[in-house]
Amino acid sequence: MSPLWRSVFSFKGFLAMMMAALLLTSCESTKMAVETNTPTSMTMKYAKFTGQKEKDIQVEKGQPLEVGFEVTTDSGQLDISLTDSQGNPSYQGKQIQTSSFVVQLDQPGNYRLEVKGKQHKGSFAISWGSLKR
Repeated sequence: MSPLWRSVFSFKGFLAMMMAALLLTSCESTKMAVETNTPTSMTMKYAKFTGQKEKDIQVEKGQPLEVGFEVTTDSGQLDISLTDSQGNPSYQGKQIQTSSFVVQLDQPGNYRLEVKGKQHKGSFAISWGSLKR
């Protein structure tokens, strides 16, 4: 192969790699953030959060859970959802403002916690544990 063709192919390869990198780059962005995740909590404080965080929660038979939420919204949008393994919502909150609240999960199974931010400035702290009766 001539040097001309090698340079054409390497240029095309370079372009292909750059386009793939651009396509694979997500629209998620977080600035000046501190994030902590444990088996029973998910917390994050940030100057800006655009993207999505997820966590799976397991509820055992006869052991309901209490999920506590604390949200601080200075600006932007924060949505939170908690759905069971069939996609049925146990909680859905859109554009949550500064607040604290609790959701009870009484049915056994797997639940998916999703936090979605869009230019959100503030924080969230979510923790779960056995329901105190």
